Amino acid sequence: ACGPEYWGVTRRQLRELLRRVHDEPSWTPQNSVYALVSDLIVPWTRGTGRGCALLVNSAMPRKVNVMVSHAWAENAEDFLEAVIRSTDDDDVMFICALSLYQAEDHAGPTIEEQLGSRVCESPFRRVLESIRQQGSGCAFGWRWHGVLSQVPAVLLVCAFALYSLPVVVRSCIPSFDSCGFADTKVGQTSVTLIWRREPLAEEFKVLLISSLLLVFLAAAWADALALTPPFRGRM
Repeated sequence: ACGPEYWGVTRRQLRELLRRVHDEPSWTPQNSVYALVSDLIVPWTRGTGRGCALLVNSAMPRKVNVMVSHAWAENAEDFLEAVIRSTDDDDVMFICALSLYQAEDHAGPTIEEQLGSRVCESPFRRVLESIRQQGSGCAFGWRWHGVLSQVPAVLLVCAFALYSLPVVVRSCIPSFDSCGFADTKVGQTSVTLIWRREPLAEEFKVLLISSLLLVFLAAAWADALALTPPFRGRM
């Protein structure tokens, strides 16, 4: 038997659950999570000794990386849809209503037995501790992923700012060896732009090279993030 760290469901399985709920003739959209468990989950799992999550993943239990809390009185469809919207396909969720064996039919552990007599035995505590341990293995990347993922955008903004300095300071469009100026020639019936180029000052060349380096660095950083997806444990 596997511990509560593996009593998880995926987003795809939640979509399937929502579809099954809609197919039930006795189901109404106003039903609560309590009604979902008592009217559907318990009948589906009765006699198996396994919660819904472990039952649908009996061949390969999935390790949880997201702890989801809920109220028993909240609308069941709203709850499931909110979880589906808020998670990714790779996430595995521990949801009390689906993860614990709810039947209380002596075919499996009672809810009291599953909750344990001590805090350290609580499935909620064990799942959260498992998520923390998985995240600790990723250390810096897990805690700071939100910041690290913004670095490419910051680098691109800085690159654009450096490239724009000649435009702001000298009102010209820079290339690596010259700067283009637009002169206006006003005729009787039209206005014509005449472009001329002048050598680019050395300090602006340094800015353009720095701008290009920042673009390459932003691309490399984005590739590194894509190749090493972070652990997304959360609650």
